[in-house]
Amino acid sequence: MDIRALVDRWVEALSGNDLDSLAEILHPDFVEVYPQSGELIRGYERMKAIFSAYPGLPEGEVIATSGAAPGQTNVIPSPLPFGLPTIQVSEAGHTFTVEAFMRYPNGDEYFGVWLGELRDGRVYKLTTYFARPFEAPAWRTPYVERIPRPQI
Repeated sequence: MDIRALVDRWVEALSGNDLDSLAEILHPDFVEVYPQSGELIRGYERMKAIFSAYPGLPEGEVIATSGAAPGQTNVIPSPLPFGLPTIQVSEAGHTFTVEAFMRYPNGDEYFGVWLGELRDGRVYKLTTYFARPFEAPAWRTPYVERIPRPQI
């Protein structure tokens, strides 16, 4: 399986909260790191337990931008309650990056970035960052172009 197909399959499984498919996609030695909170999740079973205990997964619609043809998008339907609206997917060698915009049930919005590493054709390691959107300061106005933020 090529990287793009594997990443799309991971996004679909994650978005659909399809833990059985994630078990097939994740490497037996899978780890996920949350640098902002100083946490490391070791193995599928612990990741599955976190999903099962999560007090409110985000929702949204998945839009994966193809790395092979700039501007081409694939829309992947996302069953609620969990959705991972992907803004960009890029791949090189045995790594990939996914950028997303999410809204949680309490209304909180976050950008998410997943830095992924593959091993033996499976997702081996994820380093995951979450960041809140913020208003641009007025002093930068003369130096920037404004772009629309994602909407769910």
